[in-house]
Amino acid sequence: MLSRLMAATARHRRLIVAVELAVAVVLVVLNARRADVTRTLFPWEVGVVLLGGALAIAAFNRRPTTLEVAPDLRAFATPVGPGTVFLLGAWVPIASSNVGSGLRDVAGREDLWQLDLASLVCYAVALVLLVRTLWINPGLELRHDGVLDRSVAGSLFVPWDAFDLERPAYPTGKPGQLEFAYRNPELVQRRGLPPGRKVRTVTNVDLWFLSRAIHHYVTQPGHRAAIGAEAEYGRLRQSLQVTPEQG
Repeated sequence: MLSRLMAATARHRRLIVAVELAVAVVLVVLNARRADVTRTLFPWEVGVVLLGGALAIAAFNRRPTTLEVAPDLRAFATPVGPGTVFLLGAWVPIASSNVGSGLRDVAGREDLWQLDLASLVCYAVALVLLVRTLWINPGLELRHDGVLDRSVAGSLFVPWDAFDLERPAYPTGKPGQLEFAYRNPELVQRRGLPPGRKVRTVTNVDLWFLSRAIHHYVTQPGHRAAIGAEAEYGRLRQSLQVTPEQG
């Protein structure tokens, strides 16, 4: 049942985010108009925070041995995960309460209202980053010409010929971190401000499975042109000896 909830949340993430933002606006207006709203809704807010936080942790810890076939991109992409959706849901009650009370203090020029104004700016930046993360769906894609890793701040593109032949990618041992090894680092292309050139943060996929898939295409260039096709994905899984049950 939990797996179905995760899949449905990921599939309808944009609709759910729109609902979460609408609820946030209502809560902000209520908290800005009446100080007693925070006390009235506090028990419910705690429950939502705990539930959303628990679901987010469970979602971020899921590491299936699967990639999504994206024929329009000619790519195999890391699956869309629901973790950030749950995280936003857990964050909405806290943020709405603080933003509403902050707006009330700023409007009334209460003591230290400048701090409230600075806090509102921080909440706005955090909200923009969260929503952008959900909308652009950052992640890693195996393409016919290389590996593309998109983040909120930018992207990193690694052509297949840039990778080390023996060990092109491997988990660092830290949760969600995959390290790339290069033989031609000058071929690596960066746009924006992606964090680092070697260590990448990857979610929603088993890192050993992903590193083996990258090694497969680094050492077998003849199969790269077929990346993005269902038949090629089936052949890849068979080559890596991944069973349907594992995926």
